[in-house]
Amino acid sequence: MELTCEVIQDLLPSYADGLLSEDSRELVEEHLHTCQRCCKMLENMQKIEKKQEKSETGSKNALHKIKRKLLLQRILTAIIAVVLTLCIVRAVYSHWYFNETFLTMQESGMYVENNKLYSTKNMTSRTRVLYVEDGKTELIYAVDAGYAGKLDLDGEKMLVQDFSAETNEASPDDKSIPKSVENVYYLSEKAFQESNKIDKLEEKGNENEVQEVIDKIKSDSKLIWSDLK
Repeated sequence: MELTCEVIQDLLPSYADGLLSEDSRELVEEHLHTCQRCCKMLENMQKIEKKQEKSETGSKNALHKIKRKLLLQRILTAIIAVVLTLCIVRAVYSHWYFNETFLTMQESGMYVENNKLYSTKNMTSRTRVLYVEDGKTELIYAVDAGYAGKLDLDGEKMLVQDFSAETNEASPDDKSIPKSVENVYYLSEKAFQESNKIDKLEEKGNENEVQEVIDKIKSDSKLIWSDLK
C-alpha cells in the first residue's frame, strides 16, 4: 500500500514519538526509503525536538540553580538571625549579670547590734568598703548584681563586720576592723556618686579637694558606728 507524502507527513510526529502501530511504522519507513523530501522533514522535526529538549534541560538547570541559591540565602539569613539573637541575649544577660545596682542601707538590711554590723540580706560579694582620712574613716555600702546570687536570707541574718575585732591590717579581708578606724558611715546614693571622684582627685594630688569631697560624703551619709574609746 503506497501512501502519499501528505499522509506520511501527518504521521511523522507520531512516528518520531514512537506512537504508531507496527504496520503503520513499517509503511512510514518504506516511504522514507524512497522519499527524500519526507526524510528531510523528519530530520528537521528531530532537530527541533532536540533543541527543545536542550532548552528545557537548560531551563530546568537554571531553575534548579536559582532555587539552590535562594535556599542558600535563606539558610544564611537564618544563621545570621540566630547569631544576632544569641549576641543580643548574651549582651542582655551580661548586663544583668555584671551590672551593679546601689543598695540603700534599708535595702541592704544592715543594722548595728552589740558592736557588730549585721544584715538580714545576703551580703556575700555585695559589700564594698572604702577607707579615707588615713584610715580613720570607713565608708561602707552594698550593691546588688546577678553574679552575687540570691539576696534574701529567708529570715536569717549574717555578720558583715565585727567592730570589736580590731586588726593591724589596713584593709582586712575578714570581718575585723582596722584599729585606726574611728567612724563608720553607710553611704547614701548621693554620697556614693561623690565617692567616685576621690581616686581621680588623689591621682592629681588635690588633697584639699579630696577632703572637701570626703566631708560632703560624710554629711550626706549615715554614721552607723563610732569608736567611743
